[in-house]
Amino acid sequence: MIFCFIALIVMFLSFSMFSISYQINGINRAVINTPLQIIEKSIHIEKGKEIYIEKDSLEANILYYYQNSLSKYTNDFFLYFYYYNIEDHSICVTNQCSGVEISVGAKLLYNIEYSRTMFYMIEDN
Repeated sequence: MIFCFIALIVMFLSFSMFSISYQINGINRAVINTPLQIIEKSIHIEKGKEIYIEKDSLEANILYYYQNSLSKYTNDFFLYFYYYNIEDHSICVTNQCSGVEISVGAKLLYNIEYSRTMFYMIEDN
């Protein structure tokens, strides 16, 4: 009887760990492989003027991408955007920012949380 109980617990833990690792790997794959075209599509370029990231366009594009790519793994995810100027790393309150920090997080089984932060900036080459 004890052997059956231990076997049942081992099977339950194995299935739970498989489910959690499946979610983490899928979310990690989607986040790490975020296409740069999404970011590039949100960059506004004018001749003779500054190049900057359009906040509304970037947030809409990123949200759309993650809603489609993370729906297989979790329905409970969150995004945080922190815009800054790359010259002095100050907070950007205007619509013309040169850098963005995107934090992605998700709730997994048993209230385990996934979190990753990515940095994108516009620099002169």
